This record gives sequence, structure tokens and C-alpha cells, in this order.
Amino acid sequence: MRLMMAALVAAALALAGCGGDNHSHGNNASNHSHDDHDHHAHGDAHPMGEHTFEGGYAVKASQMGKVEAGKEAAFEVTVLKDGKPFKAANMTAWLADKDGGNAGRVSGGEWMDKEELWDVHLDTPAKLDGMMLWVRLRDAGKDMRHAFALAKD
Repeated sequence: MRLMMAALVAAALALAGCGGDNHSHGNNASNHSHDDHDHHAHGDAHPMGEHTFEGGYAVKASQMGKVEAGKEAAFEVTVLKDGKPFKAANMTAWLADKDGGNAGRVSGGEWMDKEELWDVHLDTPAKLDGMMLWVRLRDAGKDMRHAFALAKD
């Protein structure tokens, strides 16, 4: 019984030692924090363009560094409503062909308060031929999509 109590106390102390939610026990997409993340660690920003939708919505995308087949690629996606950053829209992004098919993993990205944009990390396919960054916005019953060509280095 004493051994069980000691184990419970040790577990509680270990969990309490972690502090708040802004920490990491590894470096994978599900548990790493970007609060102090240097976006330029992925490489220089390469603007991919901007697209305007009806209703005052717009989306901008930048590719961070070089996109390589079979590796993780990083993008920054800015959503605007009436010219102002708009966090409330449901934004998702994925890599796919020009028709939006053959899609890989879809990501909602991580909202970056300081920059007022989404930091999106996507796994790239084995072949990049014809791949584009697709961004989908959903808000107020609207469903908007746009594809951006990957930046060439």
C-alpha cells in the first residue's frame, strides 16, 4: 500500500512539474509549441500570392524555405476579412494536384497571435510534380477554396 501511495505521489509531482500547456516532451506536430518558434528556421519566406473571395474575404500564402519531396513543408497562411486579419474563419490547408485531388494530410495549422496568421506544416508526397498548396476557408455558410503554386527556388 505504501509503495502504491509513493508511486501516486511521484506521478502527481512529475505532472505538476510540467507547469502550463506551453512545453514539449518531444518534437512532433501534435505536441510541439510554436510560441517561441522562429519561422525562418524553415528558410526564407517565398510569397505565393493572394486571392480575394466574395464577401470581403482574402487569403495570402507564403512558403517557408524549400519544399522537398518526402519531407515536411512549412507555410504561413493569412486570412483577411474586410482587410483585417480574421482568425474566426475555419481554415484548412493541404497539398494536392491542380484539381485538389490526390490530397495528402489536411491541416488546420496553428494560429500565431503575434503574426496574426496560421503556421501550417504539411508532409510532402514522394513526387512534387503538379502539387499545389490548397487553402479552404469556411465562414458564415460560405465555403471558399484556392490553390497556390509552390514557390520555385
